[in-house]
Amino acid sequence: SYYLALATHRVSQPLNLIEDMAIASIINQDSDEISIDSLADERYKHVVTMIESHELHRFLLRKRKKDEKGSLTGTSVPPIVSLICLVGLETSGSFLIEYCNLAMSSKPSTPSAKQMDFSTHLPINQVAAQLEEYPKLLHWFLHRVFCEKPEIYVQFPNTAVPPSVVTDLHRIHFNLHIRYADRQNRGNKSLTVLPSLDEISHESPLMMFLKATMVHGGIRSDDVRKTIEKCRSDSDKPKRSNVKYPHLFAHELAYVIERTGSGSERDAREVLNLYLEGVVSLPLAVEYVERNTTHSAMLWEALVSYCLNTKVEEPSGGESGEDVVNGQLFGTLLEVAARSGADLAHLVSQIPPGMCIQGIRSKLVTAISDYRFKLKINKDALKILSSDKVTLMREQCYRSRRGVRIDLASDIERNSETLKLNISQKKNIEKIEQTPKDGIHRLSAKRKARFRKAKSKRGGFIGVALPQSLEIR
Repeated sequence: SYYLALATHRVSQPLNLIEDMAIASIINQDSDEISIDSLADERYKHVVTMIESHELHRFLLRKRKKDEKGSLTGTSVPPIVSLICLVGLETSGSFLIEYCNLAMSSKPSTPSAKQMDFSTHLPINQVAAQLEEYPKLLHWFLHRVFCEKPEIYVQFPNTAVPPSVVTDLHRIHFNLHIRYADRQNRGNKSLTVLPSLDEISHESPLMMFLKATMVHGGIRSDDVRKTIEKCRSDSDKPKRSNVKYPHLFAHELAYVIERTGSGSERDAREVLNLYLEGVVSLPLAVEYVERNTTHSAMLWEALVSYCLNTKVEEPSGGESGEDVVNGQLFGTLLEVAARSGADLAHLVSQIPPGMCIQGIRSKLVTAISDYRFKLKINKDALKILSSDKVTLMREQCYRSRRGVRIDLASDIERNSETLKLNISQKKNIEKIEQTPKDGIHRLSAKRKARFRKAKSKRGGFIGVALPQSLEIR
């Protein structure tokens, strides 16, 4: 408690820097002035070891003090915030993630739960409650739980319905993503420059969060769409024609509309426009057009029209002119479409007369060679599939020859007859075993009867007649 009280006196200056670094670690911004390790004091890192060795985890969950009026005192700082200020973000974050768990009921129902020791557990809802007045730290904590311990936040192997505590945190976490979004457009992208595979597959923290949490029902897709559109337009009544931040959450909004939209032509055009003007990625736009089979023809027409009628500035030098610039964008479209396996003949037929596309010969030759290579791979795969099929059929025929035919009805009758035979044999054995005993009893009864008869005739003598002096009375 003395160490945490010491941190409350040091919390006024570095807390703002700690919160800024927490947000920077989420949005992957590198700062030249400060780092996470520079805000940590090496002298107090033994406090975490002391808490672990003496099992003082519950001490971090105690409630803040209140004054006489029932309000929280201004100088009182939650113990977890004090620990973060004392040892830094990295050490405190690893400690919280290691001992963080789901909230347990007051009375465990299973015997195994009763035997568990919960003295070292830090329930996620109680930790979030302490960080509620520090939203940047709360955002940082929930993001670390999402990335490093998903089994208590987004993955539930033992239940189909997540706890209500977790779904409430999902809504809070989504609002924090929107609140602390990076509204600066970093880097001028161009559709004529093809991004690398890493750039295409890169996903923002919000995109990963939406893919993992929307299936649990904590946040609704309609609410997500309205909130993102409001954030992009920066007004209470967002309009599609008045977008203040076209790059902001463009990929996320396209994902939400494609996944949970109505599937109408209007939504399809909006998603295509988000990929072209918001994400500024021609490969993602072509992938969406190929993926949307319902409106594929309409989307191809819209994409070709966009590439023909959009003026794009040349990245460096060269000839200027509208035909040349549009030719570069359309040539990039041909290159991307060839990679995705689209119909190049249709696209080539859409080239207007007089358009100059630099390097179109090499692009078409490359596209045709790639097509032939893919076709060869497909044929080889079919040959391998057919050979595997023949091998499996031969194995099946071989195994069928060694099989034993089973007739359920005849087996039941045979088993019933065998059971009856066993019962009859058992009864015969019991009779055979009982016959000697019955014969012995009958023989003893006959002997007793003869003995009594002889005794009555001879006056009570036993056996043969003896002299009177030797008679046995």
